[in-house]
Amino acid sequence: MAQCGGRTYYYIENGNAYDGGMPKCVFLAGFDPLLLGHEKKESLYLEPIYLRRVFNLAGMVMPCVLLSGRVVGRWKKKGKRLSMECFESLSQSDIREITDKAQTLWPDIDKIDFGE
Repeated sequence: MAQCGGRTYYYIENGNAYDGGMPKCVFLAGFDPLLLGHEKKESLYLEPIYLRRVFNLAGMVMPCVLLSGRVVGRWKKKGKRLSMECFESLSQSDIREITDKAQTLWPDIDKIDFGE
């Protein structure tokens, strides 16, 4: 784990074991190595039913939200607005976790839309 610019980054250096905790909520960028590092149909993080909502037929890989080790939706930020396309119903606790993480990453956000 490393701190830089007020943010926490996780990494495993040169194959060493990792024994630290991972955050409950992670915003993954488009083309994130976590999603690209696995055979799409056998992903540890993405249910097959949501495959085309993350990997489209034009070769794009959409930015996703990883919550408790699984992809629960995709995100898009435009200006001060964050839009979430949720793949399933989320609990109020999950929504709060995602909102808190988003506001930590982007303090300028003034609106977060959760769509399902």
